Amino acid sequence: MKRNWDYNYSDRNYANNNSYNRNRNQNRYEETQRKKNYIKLDDHNALINIHPYSIYNRPYPSISQPEELGILLSENRILDIESKKDQKEKYEKFLGIKYLVLPDDCTNLNFDLKIGLEKFVPHIPHQNGIDQLLKWILANKHKISGNDRPIKSDFVCWRGLLTTMSYSPYEKYKDWMFSIILHRGTYYMCEIETDAQKNERLNANEISKSFTYWGHKFETYITSDFPSESPSGTEVVPDQDNNFASVVTNRIGEHLLVYAAEIDCCLNQEHKTLSDYCEIKSSKGESKNDLNYERNIKFLKWWIQSFMIGIKHIKVGLRNDDGIINKIVDCDLDEILVPQRWWKENVCLNLMKEILDSIKKFCTEENHVYLACRDLNSNSIRMRKTIRNSDEFNQHYFLRECDEDNFVNISEKKLIYNLALKSNDPLVSKLNELSIDDDLKRAGQTWNLFRSQKGEINYFHLDIPIRLINLNCQKLNASKICWKRSMTSCTGRAISSGLKSPLTITQGHISNNHKMQPAKLEELESLALIKNQALNSNDNPRAIIRKTEL
Repeated sequence: MKRNWDYNYSDRNYANNNSYNRNRNQNRYEETQRKKNYIKLDDHNALINIHPYSIYNRPYPSISQPEELGILLSENRILDIESKKDQKEKYEKFLGIKYLVLPDDCTNLNFDLKIGLEKFVPHIPHQNGIDQLLKWILANKHKISGNDRPIKSDFVCWRGLLTTMSYSPYEKYKDWMFSIILHRGTYYMCEIETDAQKNERLNANEISKSFTYWGHKFETYITSDFPSESPSGTEVVPDQDNNFASVVTNRIGEHLLVYAAEIDCCLNQEHKTLSDYCEIKSSKGESKNDLNYERNIKFLKWWIQSFMIGIKHIKVGLRNDDGIINKIVDCDLDEILVPQRWWKENVCLNLMKEILDSIKKFCTEENHVYLACRDLNSNSIRMRKTIRNSDEFNQHYFLRECDEDNFVNISEKKLIYNLALKSNDPLVSKLNELSIDDDLKRAGQTWNLFRSQKGEINYFHLDIPIRLINLNCQKLNASKICWKRSMTSCTGRAISSGLKSPLTITQGHISNNHKMQPAKLEELESLALIKNQALNSNDNPRAIIRKTEL
């Protein structure tokens, strides 16, 4: 099968239709089996068969070359960079990504991966869902579709979700779940931690914790923030949330995808293409011959992760049982595809396409939550439709704060921002006081403007993904503020355990039950307290504060 990009699979027997040498009856039988893969039980339930996985052992689906749209820095990465003000311009020059810095001799090493293990705080998976990716898309919408048009993509998600569901045929003892929302023609998919995964994380033994830490610690020995800088090595305890990702677009079959993938580092001193990126892995062994490509399912995961992002090279640190890296070897992606392997990557890619096909068939109601899951040791994937406004629906609905479509250009943003600075409104003045200084930029301040249907600019909002809304926000009787947009104004509903009535912030007023009262100074001061302690909290909520009708 002819490929659209650099990976050449023409010499692989599974990639050549002639190698299958099936007669016409056999092809008809397989086509019938494919139609049985997706089974709609009723309007609320459907199944996708995983086994026998031989039904997916056919040539690759049509896959295009991934194309990078941009780089997404995590919130912790941004805070880390902004804390080093003297190097800010240097970080901007090198895009905030990390670079590979290998030792002169990669054969006689003594990298101790145990250093700092006692201080390591494990990452809680999926706690932020796809919030950061959605905000990146909103801020860079022109790269995907244009500012005034719906996003041109069939699916939006993280790469990890795609890889997890794709190797399900070979991971019978691992379960997974993700939610799906169809919005304006695009399916947004967000991975959810299952009960089994949560129990495994909370009850992880020391060996499991060590293996997790060792992989991240190895990266600190051979990566740095700048190409010419020495790695931090023993000095730093790795932070799993201090990372960067590449946002790419890709086509699988007839499906256009936009997904983000966490990247370990860049090979070259200047990043230009996806092939400049490099994966960093560690594995037990003394030489490259100890990498058991044929039998170990781990290498299938390596291959899919790299393939989906266009990475061709993997740096593998060979370690012993004591967590000491003795040698670093190169592993090209094609090397993993040894002829004797028992796993088949084309099975995984065809299953991925089958799942995407089935989602389009089953999930047809806009702005509704659907769930897809694979239970432990199950031979099928279940899809079901949640009941609207149920606890389950509300728990997994994740587009509330990312539903703004009509952004205006930068010059209009500056214009409205300058108008806001001159406003005598006490609330606007307080917001200006909060937003002008550089400290708030560390929390990711952005000003967004929106148009009405007639084209007038009718309001803006200050979007602050800060790290603290706790006791200080109790002065506003709110622990979280969620907003709904209307044509000419915008009101907010505050949610907290002790608040029975909605809280509304409008032009110069704060009110409960829509009984308008002048804004009180102490209420405005609580906003300043939020900013002042934003960088000192372990919580990670988000506040969206909007000023209406300028």
